[in-house]
Amino acid sequence: MSQRVWNEIGPFLSVFIVVTTLFSLVFLKMEVRRHSYALWKATREYQKLQNHNRLSKMELAQVMGADRVRRVALSKLPLQEAQKGQIIQLDGGQIAIPQ
Repeated sequence: MSQRVWNEIGPFLSVFIVVTTLFSLVFLKMEVRRHSYALWKATREYQKLQNHNRLSKMELAQVMGADRVRRVALSKLPLQEAQKGQIIQLDGGQIAIPQ
């Protein structure tokens, strides 16, 4: 291309490059902000699930606690407290009867 063509196209090309760069910067900033919000939302959801998991473990520990199991066994099932001498211990596959 000749020098005359560059002199005519140069200013338009410069303005086009500047405008394209500015639009690109704005677009990239918007994308960064959008991704930041998505990450924030995912982090909140993760924390919520962690809290739910922790509460579920606590509820399970309460339900499976020895005192509650004993209470349910005595009140809702036809079981009684074991008396001394009633407990049979299994030791290595053999029955050990207490004296």
